[in-house]
Amino acid sequence: MLETVTPIFLSLVIVVKDSEKNFRSLIENIIETIDPLVSDYEIVIVDNGSTDGTKSLIKELTAPSGLPNLQMYSLAETIEEMSARWIGVENSLGDFVICTDINRWDQDAITKMIHKIVDGYDLILTKKRLRRYRIPFCKSFIYSIFGQIAKSLTGIDLDAYSSRFLCVSRRVVNYILQFTDPDLRFRTIGSVRGFKKTFLKLNSESANHYNEVRSLRASINRGIKLVTFNSDSPIRVATLLCSIGAIGSCIYSTSVLILWILNKSIPHGWVIISIQQSVMFVLILLVLLAISEYLLGISRKTNINSSYYIIDEATSAKLTRKERLNIQLEKTREENIKQKDLKVEGLPKNDL
Repeated sequence: MLETVTPIFLSLVIVVKDSEKNFRSLIENIIETIDPLVSDYEIVIVDNGSTDGTKSLIKELTAPSGLPNLQMYSLAETIEEMSARWIGVENSLGDFVICTDINRWDQDAITKMIHKIVDGYDLILTKKRLRRYRIPFCKSFIYSIFGQIAKSLTGIDLDAYSSRFLCVSRRVVNYILQFTDPDLRFRTIGSVRGFKKTFLKLNSESANHYNEVRSLRASINRGIKLVTFNSDSPIRVATLLCSIGAIGSCIYSTSVLILWILNKSIPHGWVIISIQQSVMFVLILLVLLAISEYLLGISRKTNINSSYYIIDEATSAKLTRKERLNIQLEKTREENIKQKDLKVEGLPKNDL
């Protein structure tokens, strides 16, 4: 445990969906953990299209008789969890933002993360510890091959950290907001350079809490999306293959023509068809090459932001930072009145 209160404003981002059961007790447990650790905090709850009473329950918790320092954003429909998490980060106010899971709350891990914040880190990630023996060999092999290809082409390590539990400073958030696609940049936050970064190794129990087990198809789709939106390497590979194919077709046509000149016994029909097919193949590949280059230019200019709509939002009637601000203002007002009284008492009667 921390011996002193850390003087930071901490934002805690939580994505929920159909979490009505035990919701209040879970939030109260989080508040009891966070309140003594930092000087001020807020809990940003993103309701990712719940169909039960989660939204109504959150509104009750933000009422005057509810809990303090809650901020709720309700989405019109369910979107990908990482995108929903970014909405919470984008709308947070804290000096540091911790993303976590309400159903996998770990007080010890939060305390370790705050220790890292005190040490001056801007980006704190948690290492995954998947139990490989529970994953089929073929699936693990595909993960490894695809991960190595993505890392070699883009420098993005798709399996380096858990996206469910991480911490970023306000400087990192401001950096991500400069991109036209901050949501997608947030997905590859582990590849960000220039900021002081560390990996937090959790114990096996905590690590298993935050391991994300996806289907093979979902993992491959996520990896392709991250690679294609964060790098132009795939389309560069396509243009390179088109160029190699076009050059190979030209060489083939030339070799057929030379072979026919040296050996007149070769049927003319085969020579003409071979050259015709090679020329057509060259033209097709050149067209694909041009299209690939145009697509590359368009992708660089297009603003690719995730589409979402916040249908409702609510803020706690109790905000400790406002209460502290009112106390400070009241103290300042009283001090000003006392100073004026002292000045008036010190003046001669003729000057009054």
